[in-house]
Amino acid sequence: LWDLACNNDNKVSIAAAGAIPPLVELAKNGTDGAKEAAAGALGNLAYNADNRVSIAAAGAIPPLVELAKNGTDGAKEAAA
Repeated sequence: LWDLACNNDNKVSIAAAGAIPPLVELAKNGTDGAKEAAAGALGNLAYNADNRVSIAAAGAIPPLVELAKNGTDGAKEAAA
């Protein structure tokens, strides 16, 4: 999803498919690699204004801040 979310049309489709809440869950509780990928996908999805609201509403801000502080180097970069 990280790579697919680079495309503007896909940003809308991914969010419409209900992917934001599971990505937030992965950012919280996934493996280190899953956390990094989820943060990257959420970051790409956030380039869409409507998705920004949905991402925040799904509770993504605290886990992304946690990753930016304490994640792997890749997760820190993705979360930032």
